[in-house]
Parts: sequence; C-alpha cells; structure tokens
Amino acid sequence: MIVAPRPHDESERLAALRHFEIIGTPPEEAFDRYTRLAAKILDVPIAVISLVEEDCQWFKSHLGIEANRFPREWAFCAHAILGHEALVVPDATQDRRFFDNPLVTGAPAIRFYAGVPLETRDHFNIGTLCIMDNRAHETITEFHLGILRDLAHAVVNELYLYKATLDLKQSETAKSQLAAIIESSNDAIISKTLTGIIMSWNHGAEAIFGYSAAEAINRPLMMLIPPERAHEEAEILGKIGRGEHIDHFETIRVRKDGAVIDVSVTVSPIIDRDGGIIGISKIARDISERRQTERALADRQDRLSAIFNTVVDGIITIDQDGIIETFNPAAARIFGYQPIEVIGCNVKILMPDPYHREHDDYLSRYNKGGEARVIGIGREVVGRRKDGTTFPMELSVGQMGISDRRMFTGIVRDISDRKQAEKMKTEFISTISHELRTPLTAIRGSLSLVNTGVVGDIPDDARNLTVIAEQSTDRLVRLINDILDVEKISAGQLQLDLQPIAITEQVARAVEDNQAYGEQFGVGLGLESGGTEAMVLADADRIVQIFTNLISNAVKFSPRDQTVSLSVTEPRRGWVRVSVADRGPGIPSEFRSRIFGKFAQADSSDSKAKGGTGLGLNITRNLVERMHGRIWYESEIGQGTVFHVEFPLLARTPLEDKRPAVLIVAGDPALAGTVSTMLDEEGFAAVVAATAAEGQKRLCERNFVAVCLDLGLSDGDGDGPSLLRELPCRADTRDLPVIAISAVVDEAKARLAEGSGEIFDWIGKPVDAAQFLASVRRASKQERQRVRILHVEDDDLTRALVARLLADHADVIGATSVKEALDLAGRQHFDMVVLDIGLPDGSGAEVISYLNGRGGGAPPMVVFSAVDDLTAPIRASVEACLVKSRDSERELVETIRKLIFQRSGKDSGPGKSAR
Repeated sequence: MIVAPRPHDESERLAALRHFEIIGTPPEEAFDRYTRLAAKILDVPIAVISLVEEDCQWFKSHLGIEANRFPREWAFCAHAILGHEALVVPDATQDRRFFDNPLVTGAPAIRFYAGVPLETRDHFNIGTLCIMDNRAHETITEFHLGILRDLAHAVVNELYLYKATLDLKQSETAKSQLAAIIESSNDAIISKTLTGIIMSWNHGAEAIFGYSAAEAINRPLMMLIPPERAHEEAEILGKIGRGEHIDHFETIRVRKDGAVIDVSVTVSPIIDRDGGIIGISKIARDISERRQTERALADRQDRLSAIFNTVVDGIITIDQDGIIETFNPAAARIFGYQPIEVIGCNVKILMPDPYHREHDDYLSRYNKGGEARVIGIGREVVGRRKDGTTFPMELSVGQMGISDRRMFTGIVRDISDRKQAEKMKTEFISTISHELRTPLTAIRGSLSLVNTGVVGDIPDDARNLTVIAEQSTDRLVRLINDILDVEKISAGQLQLDLQPIAITEQVARAVEDNQAYGEQFGVGLGLESGGTEAMVLADADRIVQIFTNLISNAVKFSPRDQTVSLSVTEPRRGWVRVSVADRGPGIPSEFRSRIFGKFAQADSSDSKAKGGTGLGLNITRNLVERMHGRIWYESEIGQGTVFHVEFPLLARTPLEDKRPAVLIVAGDPALAGTVSTMLDEEGFAAVVAATAAEGQKRLCERNFVAVCLDLGLSDGDGDGPSLLRELPCRADTRDLPVIAISAVVDEAKARLAEGSGEIFDWIGKPVDAAQFLASVRRASKQERQRVRILHVEDDDLTRALVARLLADHADVIGATSVKEALDLAGRQHFDMVVLDIGLPDGSGAEVISYLNGRGGGAPPMVVFSAVDDLTAPIRASVEACLVKSRDSERELVETIRKLIFQRSGKDSGPGKSAR
C-alpha cells in the first residue's frame, strides 16, 4: 500500500475545508441526493461525499457503506485530491497503490473506484465525490465521468450554500443577541444622525435620563446637554463627520427632571457596507455615584494625610522586605531622623540589639510560613534614636495588601514618661504596703492576744476599749487593702497565682471566715453546694476575697435574724455559678448604673450607717474578670439582691490529698463536724462516714492512720460495736488503731464483749480537743518534737507577735536583715523559715535562693510579707505565701503548725497548698 503524499498547500487546504464548518455535522438530504444520483446513474452500489481531514477522511454523505470515516492512510480520496482530474481505479487488486489496502483486502472489498475532487472557488481540493464497486470495471465512459464531474461541482455549490445559510443564521443570532444586550444594558446606548437627531434609545437611556423611547426618538440630542456644554455636541458632530477619532471622555448631562448627572461617554461612527459614515453611536454611563465616591475618597485621603502628619504617634510603613516607605513627622520627632534619611532604608536601623539582629530572620519566617510574633499584637519593645540612645516604646503592627504587595504599618508611641511614672507609682505602692501593713499586723495581732486572754485578764473597761481598737484596726486594714488593690489594678500590677482549685472549698472557706462578722449583725450564713466538685483556674486567696466582699455587703444590708444564702451550681455546660443572696432592701434603680464603680455608695449615709469604702464591688468585678469570669446581680426593691459570679470549668481531676487520713464514723453531724474541724486544723485529712456500712466502704477506698468511732452509732446497717468486730477480720484493718468516743466511757467499756477488737484509746463526750488530738497523734505515730524557726522580719513588733503565737510549738529566732539571715542560716540548723520579702538591705528572695541552692535540701519556707504580687519562681520555691493584714496572724500560725506536723510525718504532703 502506498500512502498518498500531502499536497504542497496542505495547511491552506485544511483552512479552506474548516471554513465550511461542516465536519462532524449530521447527514442532510441536500447532500444525500447527490450520492443517490451518482450511484443510480453510474450503476454502482457505493457513493460517498468524502472530505479529507488532517488524519482521516470523513463522509458527509455515504451510500452502500456503514462507516462514516476511515484513516487518511487508507483513503483512495487522499490520492484523488492531489490532482484536478478524476482518479479512476478499474481494479484495485491490480493497482500497486491499493492492492494491500485494508479497504480492498477486507470490507467493503473495494475493486473499482472513481473519484472527482471537490475544488473550492479558491482552487483547494478539500475532498471528493466518489463511486465504488465490489467488482472491477474495465473502464468508465467519458459521458459517465462528465456526469460525475457535474455532480461534484453541484456538491461544491451546495457546500457554499450550506456555509451561507449557516452564516446567515449566525448573523441573525448575533443580531438578536446584540439587540438583547443593548436593550438589557444599564448603560445608555443611543444612535443619532450626523445632524444630531436621535434614532434609537434603549432601556438604559430611559433609566439614566428619564425620557421614554417615544419621547426621545426624532428629537435632537441637545436636550440632554446643559447650555454651557453645547460646544461639546458641535465638536463631536464635526470630528465624526471629518472621520476623526474621539476618545472616551467624562462630562455632565441633564435629566428630564432637570437634575445634573456625571456621565462617562464613548462615541463611535456608524459605517455602512461601503465604508461611509451614516450616523453616530453613543454609550453613556451614569458615574455620579462613582464621582461622589471619588470625592469622598479624596476628602478621606486629605483627612488621613492630616492625621498622618499631625498625630502624636509615630506611623511607619514598610514593605515585605522591611524597607521603610513612609515616615510621619511624629516618627521623625520620636527617632530624631528626618523622613529623607530613613525612607528606603531597612527598618531595623530604628532597633537596638537583639531586635536589630533578629528582625530580618523574623520577617523572612513570617513571609514564608506566616509565623507571627507581633502582627496584630500590641507589645512593649525598645527603640533606638538617631543619636544611639534607646527608649521604651509601645508598638502595634498591622498588615495590609496594596496591589498584590504585602505591606506593614507600625504605630509607635514613646512611653518613657509613662514608664517613669509607673516606676514611681510602683515604688510608692511598695513603700505604702510595707509601712502600713507591717505595723497594722503587729497592732491587730497584739490586740487579738489581749482580747482572747492569752496575756491574762484585764479590767472590763479596758477590754471594751481594746475590742473597739481591734474592730477599728480591722476596718483600717480592709480600707488599706482595698485602696492598694485598686491602685494595683489601675496600674496593671495586680498579679494572680492561677491554679486549679475546687471552687466549693474556697466558697466554704469564705463562709467560715465571715461567720463571726455575720454574728455581729445577727445574720446567719448558709451554703448549699449540691455536691458539685467543680474545678476552676483561679487564685484561691482572691476567690476568698471576692466572696468575702459579697458576703460582707449582703450581711450589712440584711435585717437581723435573716440568713445570707450562698449556692454553688452548674447552670450550663462548662460554667460554675456561685450566688450570694440577701433579704435586704434591694438596690435603688438610680444606683445600679454605678454599683461597680470606685467609691460607690447608694447614698451618702451608707458609708456611715453600714461602713465600707465603696471599693469592694469595683475590686470584686476586676478580680472576677481577670480570672475569666463574669459577675452580675438581680435585685428587687423590698425583696433583696442576688449577686451571681460565674467561672469557666476545668476538667474534673481529683485533687491528690497527701495528708494522713482519719476515718470518722459518726451518725451525729455535729460530732462529725467538730471532730473534722479539729483534725483539719491539725493537718489530718478527715473522711466522714455516717453509717457503719458506709464506714466499711470508705475503708476499702484508701488507707487510714486511725479510726474515730462513735459507739453510740446505730442504724439499720449495723452499729458501732458491729463495725469494731469487723476490723480484726481483715488483713488491711487488723492493726488499725481505733479511738472510741462515748458519752459514758465506763459503761461502754463494760458493754463491749470479747472479740470486738482492741480499742486504742477512749474519748468522752463532749470531746476535749487537746486530749483527742494527742490521742490521734499517738495512734498515727505523728508525735512532734519542738522545732527551730528562723523568722526574717525587720519589724520588731511583728517578730515578737509571731514568737508569742508560736511559743507552744517552736523556738523562734529572729533576723532583721538579709545579711543577718544568711549569717544565721549558714551557722545554725533551722527546721523552718518564715520571712518577709521587703527588707532594709535587700529582698527576702535572696534568702530563699541561698537556702535552695546549698546542699542537703532546704527547710520548709513560708513568706509572710506586705508584698502580695510575688513572682512565680518565689511562689514555686516556698510552701505558702501569706500577705500581712490580708491573711490574719492566726492563719500564719495555722499554716506553720500544719507544716510542723507534716514534717514529723514521713509520707504526708503539704497541709496547706501554697498561696
């Protein structure tokens, strides 16, 4: 098989073929009639109109053959289009070009072929009209070839007719589409004569100018042009008439209602087939809104420029490589550079080390991976002036995109004066804290010793005076604490020790601390927790302060013989709520808007009648919000007020209590509560079981060092003696010491039968605290030895007070300075250290660091100081942190006693969590 070569004009030939847009179209009668005529007249079974494409031949019409295309390599027609005469093959099996052609050796088994090229008017052979037979023909007459040529010519004419019809349809479609576009356009599309008379007027023109088509057509376009712009129309008509081009321009026009609008106009000539100008086309767009926007943007730009040039803050913009692009006058004043000196330079020239070294790396990491450290975050950094001096500044950085470029804006404020003022304020607050809290602590502690009879009896008249003095001291302490807290909050210096805490425990602590205060007013306190074990992230001492403030307010405004009710609930998922309710007069409506303000009092008589500074609720709200909570109230005149405080919950994880545990089995709640309080104050973990069965259950849950058993216990699940008989039967409780409590000890001893289990000790009712605790200590093998305590405190009265309070438990050795404390700690052994932070020659933190740094382990340490914003490292290094005047001297002694007790126990942990 010989493959036909490509014609020399193949690319032009293919273009001529594609011009007809016929390839792939369905069969049509107009073409099928020619194949029928050819087959019938020439008496052959196969006739085809074949179009030769780049890689195949495709049949627009085919008779006597199934397929509508074959590869071009097989095509007889590919040979036929190489000349302008008919190609006749009498017997393909005898023709070396075709004898092994698949169309000859297989179906349709062609023997005879005659094909006439389809030659376009541009003389390109795009295909053939051909006939074929399954038998050979010796020849074909000239007559028959003439018929085939005539039919081929007719097929070419049909192709041109097909194309013309197709173009006409497309033109009509385009015309319809154009008309639809013109009519639906929001722009005014108008045509007019060369004399300015309107010929067409679309819907957009009606909307923009207010005239209907009927009102506008055949009228002069001058009706839209203001008199002062009349020259524009004459110029347009003249230029178009001379064949000149008119660029797009913006001008003003007049609507039907007389309103003047801004328009954008495009003008084009209307040209006929011969190239003559017969009219003018105009497209007008209402740009009034855009022009207003542009004017507004220009005004805004003017305002921004004025702000940029007059604002007191420095404003600097840089590109993504850190190159300064703008530098306002305030920045020039702050840094000492003129804009011309820094624009085009890297912004790091305004930074000292380490910012100078690190800036390029930081910017590169941000551009590559989006690692942001300052973007969108205000922070305090250090700047460098032209003269090399540095200064503190407040920096805010924002990102913006301009024309696909990433830009950054930095707003800079010199805060040197503010920092100096903050330093002075901090020093003042620190001085006031120490100089006021320290003597007040000694005064209050001394008065407490006098009033409790520790130093002996005094005359009643004198006692009345000392009680008044102690109460007045308490008021003064609260006032000073409130004022210092407000100042710290205002200065942003209030530090919180946020730890996971059980909120119910802290609320109960606040209730217990304020019981005596409520008794002064004849008001009771009640707490309902509903058994919730909610955990929150908060500062335990500040939580107590919050609810102390709310409780004291509720107490002051409650009638006598009423109860202030507290409740702990979980009203919604993820939150715990503490509510403090009173039955007072309610909050006056005129006071509600300022109830959380500083020095807020409902009226001027409140501070005298009820006491207080008016700072408590302001401090309370700030503390709540600093711990991510919220506070609000509900109040009804004459009915009372409820304050609600909510905190977000932490996941519930049980707190590990490492204190030695004592099981109390007592059905009498009063007895169980009294004994629990005694044990808790002594450093034991008290676990209460109200029945013998519950006691058995608790014994399976944890290890105990002793059992306190009320022999008067009796219930349906067993009694005291029955539980006592069970203990020797179990390996884990066989040796557990049992302290029996009974109202009639002798009778109880006599009633107990043999085999009831051994009693370690007997305690009569009412329970004597000293006897009971001594028995528990012996049972748990927690007997204590007297300890040595180093008390580092420069105030003589405070040292004397602490020594007096601890006289029964420890020998207290005093040190008045850091130097003296380090000297004593280096030469002597101490079992515990109590220290102040603010000392004449330095900080108590130096003593902590020294004790923790020497070999052999540091003794337990307790901070008792006027400083209440200790750093996290200090808090982590000591067992407890207490604040003078805020935490009472009794709390200090209780903390020390618990630590002394724990020191004597080998496995017990801290008895009081560090604050």
